[in-house]
Order: sequence, then C-alpha cells, then structure tokens
Amino acid sequence: EKHRFRRHLGCEVAEIGAMYFRVLAACTALAHAVVNRGPEQFHVAVTNTPGDFVVTYVTRDSGAASSACEVKGHGSFTGTTRTYTDGGWQGIINAVTLTGLGAETRYTYTCEGVTRELRTPPAVATLPLRLAAVADLGEACNKPGCGNATIKALADAAKEGAFDLMLHAGDIAYSSGDQDIWDEYMREMDPSASRMPYMVCAGNHEHYYNFSSYRQRFDMPGPHVADQARRNLWGSFDVGGVHFAY
Repeated sequence: EKHRFRRHLGCEVAEIGAMYFRVLAACTALAHAVVNRGPEQFHVAVTNTPGDFVVTYVTRDSGAASSACEVKGHGSFTGTTRTYTDGGWQGIINAVTLTGLGAETRYTYTCEGVTRELRTPPAVATLPLRLAAVADLGEACNKPGCGNATIKALADAAKEGAFDLMLHAGDIAYSSGDQDIWDEYMREMDPSASRMPYMVCAGNHEHYYNFSSYRQRFDMPGPHVADQARRNLWGSFDVGGVHFAY
C-alpha cells in the first residue's frame, strides 16, 4: 500500500488504504483547524457596482487595526472582518472592497503586507468575455479524480491572462466538513482566484454545518449580503456582456 500524508485538524495523518494513524505526539490542536498566520487564501469577486471588487483573504487573528488593502497608483481601502467556529475552525476572514477600478486593467494590490496582481474583466455590457467554468473540484491529492491538473491549469492560464472570469458551479473543495481541507483548497486556488473574479455557488457538498463554511468564506453579490443565514445562497451579477444568476 502507498502511504500519503496530509494535514488533518492540525495534525499529520498517514493513510494506508482506508486507515488513518494520527501522530498524536505532534498534534497540538486535534479539535481545531487553525489557519496559518496569513494573510493567505486570496480570492476576488465582482460586486453589483461596476468597477468595484471584493478581495477576501484569511488571517489567523485580527492583529491589524482593520482589514486594509492598497492598490498601487490608485488608493487605499479598509474592510471588515468576520469568523465562524463550526468544525473547530479558528481564523479571521477579511473582506475589502476595492472601488473605482477600470475595466480590462492590470492592478497590483497589497493587503497587510502580501501582494497580488489583478486583471479586471471587460466592462459591463461589452463582449467578448472569456471564462473558465468548473464544478465538483476538490483539493489536490494523490488519488484518481483529484483536482491537481485542473487547479494547475487554472493557475497557469490565470497568470497568462487567458480568461477574464472563473465560475465554480458548486461542490467546492469536497471538505466533508473538514476545515483543514477548506483551508488547503483555498490556498491552492489563490494563484488563480486572486488574479481575477472567482464566482461560486453552492452545491450539495457545501451543506455541512448548514452551509456555514461556504456562506462565510465567500462574498458573492446578491440580495442577502448582510444576512448571515442566507448570504451567498442565491443572487445575480453582470460581467462583460453576460448576466449570471445563481
């Protein structure tokens, strides 16, 4: 049998077939999924205001006075923080809205010392629009059917500016409620999702803890943005010449 190791609830796990052996001596937080200090797990979403984009990222704690990002040559922006504890997750989700960005323009943005690049999509009501659409995509691993090739292809294409928008039509990360899997998947998607809008919707695999991980980790436009019980579950938005509903 092949051995593999991955992070599981903050501990190293060795898998032999279907059996798991936790190395308890190295485990300090078995009951909790704790993110790295960050900032990390960057991803961008459009809003219902043309030219405004939400940058969402994760930190271990709220050490900074507030969530803050600077767009080189454009301005500085402050945001909000939130968290959740379902599944033992420990961390802070930061959301900063960048306003007044031009269409089809490259920007460099820095949030709490970490820098990413963003290319904005075409203006609303204009075509063509290039998009990458995926569904049923989980974290990278070494079993048949894992998302390694897709995640790498998205990252490579995003770096080259090959498309304007990513759509993920549900079944995100395949976490089965494991918060470490959510964290690792979002780290793996950072190279693509930080460079252009990454727009998502819920699938059945997000149902754990009443969709709480999905509802808290993303910032999708819709009628219930401020409603913690229904945020991100449905809405619509415009990118280029296309109206999307989810």
